[in-house]
Amino acid sequence: MSEIREALGHGDPLFHTMSEKLQLYGEEGVGIQIDEPSSIYRVPSSTWKVDPGAYEPQVVSIGPYHRQNPKLHAMEDHKWRYMRNLLRRRTQSNFNLVLKLCIEKVKQSEARARSCYKVPFYISNYDFVMMLVLDGCFILELFHTCFYGAMEDDLIYAIPWMFPAIWRDLLKLENQIPFFILLDLFTVNIVTTELTNLSLKELAFSFLEAGPLKIVDPFEEEEACNLNPVGEEKIYHLLHFYHILLQPTVDAWTGKPSTCSSMKSVIFEKMNNWMPHILRKPSLPKVVRGPDNMIPCIVELREAGIKFRRKQGAKTVLNVAFRDGVLHIPCLSVEDNTNSVFRNLLAFEQFCPNNWHYITTYTTFLDCIVNTAKDVTILQQYNVIENMLGSEEELALLINQLGKDVTVCPRCHYLKRVFREVNEYCESKWHKHRASCMRDYFGTPWSMLSVFAAVALLLMTLIQVIVAILSYQKQ
Repeated sequence: MSEIREALGHGDPLFHTMSEKLQLYGEEGVGIQIDEPSSIYRVPSSTWKVDPGAYEPQVVSIGPYHRQNPKLHAMEDHKWRYMRNLLRRRTQSNFNLVLKLCIEKVKQSEARARSCYKVPFYISNYDFVMMLVLDGCFILELFHTCFYGAMEDDLIYAIPWMFPAIWRDLLKLENQIPFFILLDLFTVNIVTTELTNLSLKELAFSFLEAGPLKIVDPFEEEEACNLNPVGEEKIYHLLHFYHILLQPTVDAWTGKPSTCSSMKSVIFEKMNNWMPHILRKPSLPKVVRGPDNMIPCIVELREAGIKFRRKQGAKTVLNVAFRDGVLHIPCLSVEDNTNSVFRNLLAFEQFCPNNWHYITTYTTFLDCIVNTAKDVTILQQYNVIENMLGSEEELALLINQLGKDVTVCPRCHYLKRVFREVNEYCESKWHKHRASCMRDYFGTPWSMLSVFAAVALLLMTLIQVIVAILSYQKQ
């Protein structure tokens, strides 16, 4: 018997370490293959190293990828306080019963939750369930405080920079937990007196609305047009829900006014039936070439006679339109969170299969129209961009870096029609000559006065010639 133990390396520390890790791949470990697509990714090092701060959480860790980061441990105590507040709101007498229900609910979804993470991690079942319950309850309580208001001594709201930093961390691709975990915990912790008429999506929307980008209010649209929005069970995680709320409405696709039978309803219908498409191997996208993947910068567009207008009443910041020589662009407010939000949305589109690449297309559009600080200055003059970063050079550099190494997917290029019509307008010689004439002779008050003076002088000379001719004929 001792020979068998010795052969098995029973006293070898390396054997014990490897054996413990192999246990994680057992019947209840990470090796289970179930019908659930991976949706939470690690950003590749080649992308991550361009701007590590945009992808790595700075204040709070959510999920397994950054839970061992020591600089994020200070937030753990506050997460436990938030979970206690949430559980006590459900029952003032004994919250241990609610805690037990939360644990049992998450245990039932543990294997499914593990499969949502693309990169394997080594966390015991005990720690993994505890992490999901703690992080999920923290997020739900954060939604609640954002919607109903927080206590005056709540540090997250008392310290001015804290809430924006947490908001930014919760919208990072590597810092997510599955949305169905939030839904499970929400159903256990729902409070009859306050949340009976509120869904998890409504609470999440109130939180996401605090971000820098204008998003679609799905509940306003649903009430107005009886749309069938994507169900809560079909949302991957919080970043995915934000991505859904940013989708362009029908006027961005066709240039026509929005109707109840809009592209949005088609998209929601597609997303409600996402499972067969996820399981099917996606075809490789072709690179868009010609007039559909690039347009000139703002300076060149203005030289070609194109005018710019801030689009009023746009549902989302992505609803760009081009009509009658005028490029209508919704206002983009650029602040500290903008860079991180765009980079993580881009990463989500690039790495998660069968996603609609709205952000990729919009980022390509921004990268095309902004080359230098002069382009930013012109956009600011038309109130199309609100620059809260500082200089125009800094904003131009940010936009150019966002568009670096980004390829537009043809089937998701919702601005294809805009790009084509803009390029056709720019190629017209008549538009160029007219724009040149307006710029050279009517660009300033002094040039206009010079033109009017020249025309007046020409008319007076013509009248003088006519009078001379008439007087000569009388003689």
